Amino acid sequence: MAALSNLNDSNHRSSNILIKRYLSILNELPVTSEDLPIYSTVVLQNVYERNNKDKQLQIKVLELISKILKADMYENDDTNLILFKRNAENWSSNLQEWANEFQEMVQNKSIDELHTRTFFDTLYNLKKIFKSDITINKGFLNWLAQQCKARQSNLDNGLQERDTEQDSFDKKLIDSRHLIFGNPMAHRIKNFRDEL
Repeated sequence: MAALSNLNDSNHRSSNILIKRYLSILNELPVTSEDLPIYSTVVLQNVYERNNKDKQLQIKVLELISKILKADMYENDDTNLILFKRNAENWSSNLQEWANEFQEMVQNKSIDELHTRTFFDTLYNLKKIFKSDITINKGFLNWLAQQCKARQSNLDNGLQERDTEQDSFDKKLIDSRHLIFGNPMAHRIKNFRDEL
């Protein structure tokens, strides 16, 4: 991470290209929760903020953060979730700031569906694990409501061949609107007929 910090501090015109390559290499390496101290959140945040006009570089930083936050996370294992939460809190004291960046980037119309899924899944996991510690802004909730309507109409439309991975993501996004990011009772009310 020292090399990344040095590249970020240099004002050389090719430093952005080298930073992108460095981040791409880091993104290909396997990550476990024991590796979290290696990845300095301060350095990654400095790279992210200093290059705010370079969306491609910011996406690479968020990809790496997503991968780091997904490391060793198994939803069904309560002990593992507690360890993950502790490791993530020790790794980054500013998880809310990263959550804000994920909220902003997922709403960006210029990113592709793969990045939308990745960043949404990371935000979903952060909110699910850290519940009240992570706050969600109104802009994201409005975007989520619009996405739910559009994706629900796509799910209901049986005219085209369906991608099962896309369908499962769409269902997750629709369900998470109330279950994770909103009021779980609203989800029960909206899906009342399913319970009968």
